[in-house]
Amino acid sequence: IRHRDRALELATRANQLSGGGNATVLRTLAAAYANAGEFSRAVEVGQLALSLTDRESPLAKALQQEIAGYQAGLPYREDVKQ
Repeated sequence: IRHRDRALELATRANQLSGGGNATVLRTLAAAYANAGEFSRAVEVGQLALSLTDRESPLAKALQQEIAGYQAGLPYREDVKQ
């Protein structure tokens, strides 16, 4: 979703509905924060998501890369396969 305010609203609501303990939902929320320019909050939420994963999982590896991007002030961008 490229509408940052709406994306943040929807991700926040999904996190509330999931009880705040779903790593995938938190990953989405972190991306929404980063895309809204709230990088410190994106890092915080991304690290929370990471703490809920198996550190060797593909999700954990993706989160580690995304968190590094947020720390560098980069928004989340998903590669589009051609």
